Amino acid sequence: MKTTKPSAHASSLPAAAFPIESWLVFHRRLVIVALVTVALSLRAACFVELAASPCFWLYEWNQTDMNYFHSWALAIMEGDRWSRDVDPPLHLWHRRVAQQFAERYPQRWAAIVARYPDNPALALWRQWAGAHGTYQDPLYPYLLAGVYAALGVAAGWIYALQCFVGIGSLLLVYFITRRHFGDLAAVIAAGLTLLYAPLLFYEFTLLRATLITFFGLLIVVLLDRARWRRGMADWAVAGLVTGVAMVLKAHFMLMMPFGLLLLARTGMPRKRRMASASAFILGVAAGFAPAVVRNVVVGAPALRTAGGGAATFALSNAAHSGYVAWDYDGAAEALAEGRGRLLPTVWATLKGHSSPAGYLRLLGAKLAGVVRDLEEPNNANFYYARLYSNVLRRLPLTFGVLGPLAAVGIVLALRRRARVGPLLALIALNLIVLVGFMVFSRFRVPLAAALLPFGGLTGAELVRALGTRRWGRAAGLGVAVATPMLFTISVATAGAPRIRAVDVEKGFEVYYAVKLAQATEHRDLSAVVAILRDALAHQPAVVRALGPRRPPVGNDERQLAAFYAGLYRLAADAVEQAGLKDEAAAYRARAVELGGVPTTAPSSQAVSSSCRVGGLSGGWGASCPG
Repeated sequence: MKTTKPSAHASSLPAAAFPIESWLVFHRRLVIVALVTVALSLRAACFVELAASPCFWLYEWNQTDMNYFHSWALAIMEGDRWSRDVDPPLHLWHRRVAQQFAERYPQRWAAIVARYPDNPALALWRQWAGAHGTYQDPLYPYLLAGVYAALGVAAGWIYALQCFVGIGSLLLVYFITRRHFGDLAAVIAAGLTLLYAPLLFYEFTLLRATLITFFGLLIVVLLDRARWRRGMADWAVAGLVTGVAMVLKAHFMLMMPFGLLLLARTGMPRKRRMASASAFILGVAAGFAPAVVRNVVVGAPALRTAGGGAATFALSNAAHSGYVAWDYDGAAEALAEGRGRLLPTVWATLKGHSSPAGYLRLLGAKLAGVVRDLEEPNNANFYYARLYSNVLRRLPLTFGVLGPLAAVGIVLALRRRARVGPLLALIALNLIVLVGFMVFSRFRVPLAAALLPFGGLTGAELVRALGTRRWGRAAGLGVAVATPMLFTISVATAGAPRIRAVDVEKGFEVYYAVKLAQATEHRDLSAVVAILRDALAHQPAVVRALGPRRPPVGNDERQLAAFYAGLYRLAADAVEQAGLKDEAAAYRARAVELGGVPTTAPSSQAVSSSCRVGGLSGGWGASCPG
């Protein structure tokens, strides 16, 4: 194997630590092969596990961005190449905001109803999103459409592609860390990346988190390269990728002024700086050009790619919002005043607070939410997926551990802050998104990826301290990491349940109910029994704990108890038909322990609907719950 000459960084290490770093430097190719092999193995195992679960099918839940992206991609495939007819989504929360608008502004609502009697709520959201504009940034659905057209309409192809993108992010973390902090830190950072399960989880969703993570890291690499090589072509490529990233997610536009600031501080002659700046700006324009062309063709504002940004800001920043709670009434008022335009809506939202201190408290709550050791669900639930994946369940690293590791690494790197400027800018960008909007797990994953190199630095410094027997430094690093970790982990104990009733119900609806219908159609009783057993085998731990001694607490637990009581009754009828009377008796006893199935319980609907769709009652003599 061809070896690489040790870097200057490696040669400057203490003698006792040098052998580790030296070995890693001379075996870089082997290290990369090992990292990719482990990453591929984890993804292959996770793919197999989640393919036999509801998680692969949750994009069919029509209240999610996943379903919206999927439907948009299908519309493109069916001939709407310019997305002329793609409307804003009309999820339940969109309808609730529209209802609040109708109650507060009856005259304006009456005018909309008179003009659009069939669907006034959709008409209102069309106005707020802008004429012919796209509600979400368009790159992701166009990528989905391209993959569907080339390989077939199956989400599995998207997940496979995103797995390779995730491996690309792993390598980018390794290269970024190695450039700035050395090979030992790079290997530790890559190891942390492999152990951080949320990064892997979002590769198996129809969400942009994986691509946003990759593009953020790639921009850091390209800006670093352009800064040190100082070539116009390098700046043009960095600009091009930034422009493309802006079509994926509009917040990447904030990397453009940072790139220009970085360029201004390179120390190049003025003429060369101006030429490089022009190349960077032209690159951004070229990357963003497809969105502009689309907008011009359909008659939308040329530079607008996400008409839903104003609504998202209003929902998450109005007076009664929380760090993940939405203020529907405040959002309706702000959107009405701002008429859906971003800056007027932002101003109307901020005016709704009684004082600046009140808004600062909200931002503080969001910042505290960022560091919580909890993956707040939105669209997809990380903890629900762990019910079906040993890989996700066993990967140990959480944000409550990564955050403190990275915080110490950032402090250690401050003396070279000019060198790591692009990486710090990426962290700042992601913090702005989280604190300025919503602290959901899928929005925090790109931040975690940007923090990984600093976590690797902390790990490397600890290894070097131990290797050179500097016990005081090692103890100091340990205390510096452990102290904030006590906070990040402890605050995760409060709040909403990790697996919600809606996660379980929708998972059953899009997966188990469909399989039950197919098995019933073929009158395959053994398949019905196996399907119901599988659904019961993957129930949340909180449901297993419920019973006479531990009754449900809160509405969500009551819904879970009602849902599983109904499911146990359904399974009891099926296994009894199969002649398994003891198992049926055990299932019925468990249903009684969970409190029965109230006929009005919302959570019984998913089980009841599957019973109707599959014809279980008529086919097997089973009595549908509820």
